[in-house]
Amino acid sequence: MGGDGRGTLLAAKTRLPRAPSTLVARDRLLAALDRGDAPVTTVVAGAGYGKTTLVAHWAAGCGLPVAWVSLDAGDDDPRRFWSYVAAGLSAVSPDAAARADRALAVAGSNPLEDAVPQLLNGIGDGPGVLVLDDLHAVTSGEVHEGLELFLDYLPPGLRVVLVSRSAPPLALPRLRARGLLRELAADELRLTPREQRALLDAVLGPGAAQVPADVLEEADGWAAGVVLAALAAGSPRPVEHARARGREQMADYLIAEVLEGLPPGQRGFLLVTAVLPVLEPALCDAALGAEGSADVLRALERAGAFVAQDGAAYSCHPVFRRGLLRQAYPGRQEAARRAASALAARGEPEPAVRLLLDAGDSGAAVALLLGQAATFLASGALGSFVSLGEAVGEARLRTSPALATLLAWAAGQSGRRQDVHRFLAVADAAEAAFDLPGFRCGRSVVAALRSVHAGPGDLPDVAEAYARQAVAQEDDPALPGFVVAHVALGGALLCAGHVDAAVDALQAAWRAPATAALPAPSRTETAGLLAWALCRAHAWDELARLVAATAHEARRLRDELGAAAGPSLALLDASAGLLARHRGDAAGALAALRTAASELTAASHPGIAALVLVAAAHEELACASPSGALARLDAARAALDEAPAMPFLEEEATMLEQRAGRVQAGGTAAQLVEPLTARELSVLRALRGPLAQPALAAELGLSINTVKGYAKALYRKLGVGSRAEAVARGRELGLW
Repeated sequence: MGGDGRGTLLAAKTRLPRAPSTLVARDRLLAALDRGDAPVTTVVAGAGYGKTTLVAHWAAGCGLPVAWVSLDAGDDDPRRFWSYVAAGLSAVSPDAAARADRALAVAGSNPLEDAVPQLLNGIGDGPGVLVLDDLHAVTSGEVHEGLELFLDYLPPGLRVVLVSRSAPPLALPRLRARGLLRELAADELRLTPREQRALLDAVLGPGAAQVPADVLEEADGWAAGVVLAALAAGSPRPVEHARARGREQMADYLIAEVLEGLPPGQRGFLLVTAVLPVLEPALCDAALGAEGSADVLRALERAGAFVAQDGAAYSCHPVFRRGLLRQAYPGRQEAARRAASALAARGEPEPAVRLLLDAGDSGAAVALLLGQAATFLASGALGSFVSLGEAVGEARLRTSPALATLLAWAAGQSGRRQDVHRFLAVADAAEAAFDLPGFRCGRSVVAALRSVHAGPGDLPDVAEAYARQAVAQEDDPALPGFVVAHVALGGALLCAGHVDAAVDALQAAWRAPATAALPAPSRTETAGLLAWALCRAHAWDELARLVAATAHEARRLRDELGAAAGPSLALLDASAGLLARHRGDAAGALAALRTAASELTAASHPGIAALVLVAAAHEELACASPSGALARLDAARAALDEAPAMPFLEEEATMLEQRAGRVQAGGTAAQLVEPLTARELSVLRALRGPLAQPALAAELGLSINTVKGYAKALYRKLGVGSRAEAVARGRELGLW
């Protein structure tokens, strides 16, 4: 898994950690984990309490298939996180994991909609355990939302163990109230006197030097503190009473008591390779420009120098590594560059860039991001690309308008529309011209992106003007830039209601030689926009030919990618629905438009989402489903709030809301001089509850002023003067 371009997944992260030589059996905690009377277990305590060692020891002997995932900050991207979960769960349900991995392989896919259901539906009822270690390293709200869904619908045979330094921001109170949660915290994880004695004997050997009682008292059952105290007591140097408080002090202690006791060669090795998050022998060789790292790492592990083997690689204790990085050492940044070059050469650009950023070399990180942009963008690792670009910092981005432009594109494709214009502003701040592969000039890309991502406050002619700038610069139909510019122009013209001109621009894009070389999702998106323009132009024969010509590729894309292909196909499927409506096939039209609406995701362009949803609402209403139409229109209004101005669609949505409201109200509609809109009906129904207006606004996802405006309008239409009267009048009219 991971070879599809999301970045190579480290196999060591889905492998059960090896037991340390100082392992102490903690029978009371193993028994607590064994009980299995709750499907979810949290093991939460600060660093060094032995959480991972305990859970790994239990997992190794529990007798169940175990999916282990070791997490880090790089897994904050939802696609990366669920890719690792799927990889781990291949030990429990290979088929479900494979289906989820295929869904995650698609650029712009939404793990919550595409991958999590695949895992939940496919795991089955068989027994198994999923361990998510170091969950605190993942801070993404999208990841937490997906994990909540996963835990809410957990297959009956699967147990989940969450290992974290802090309480996961999940709905734990709900699980606790339902009796579905078992918790182990710092109080339970503290070493008992007997366990502490066993750990000291394991580190020092029975009968070795005694650790001062006051140092052990300060450790207070903290496993890492006990180990550090034991190492200090076993050192040939005089032992100071170390009272480390906080990470920096503990790191200083490790440097003084571990690093300085090593031979010069090993000290230098650690000070240089500390820049690497994982001490992989080959990567250490690349960083040092010399061979022999495997032998040094083995020696360090034997010496108990807080370097532990994990599969084919080694890891340095994070507190120790932090202390090493605080020590100034010449050549470390150059070593990071050499290691990053090696990572990029073997197809791992993401960890390569992270390595440079960790080393403080933002200039080299920018150069590598630009050099590897095609790998990131073609593979669909858009979220990671944007996160890395943000980590570079705005000051450095100003020196590279090309990278800022690519980040704007990636942000738009991954559903982060709020960031598009921020990156474009950075690109505009650099006045010099710049180039991008596949385009006549970089400025045309900026113009096209400003057109495509015009906001609701922009007049239609603003988007058109930007698109025409791009078209004027991109005049070679053999380059992708020609297609991008003409698609932007076609979309802007559609929004402005200039249908014939939009058809001309989109046909130019579709017929350009460069279109044939585009990835299949991009081709179907272009075909979908052209198909929609042909619908608006009532060019039904030409639309029928286009739908037929793209049917095979659309089927293949759906077969290969499953639900993840939906966003690329939504507009094309919706156009096929409108064609069916034109031919009098009401059932076919409704089915196609419902399919198209279901294919929309959070990453879908809001303008496209609004087009599809309004068309679907029209068909729902035509098939006597006013409630279905109103639900579609609510979603369409939310999309229109973020989309470029489309007056024709706003008018159509308003008309449909009024018609649906009248149909839903049935015979009572005539009693109202002016029917309620869908939003007004929603507010009226909410007024039946106990919530005050601020809480009611939050529940509806509206501002308090918007709710007040709707309430005022519906009071007027109902002929009432209070909330209670409005509710009573609504009941009389049969509005619920």
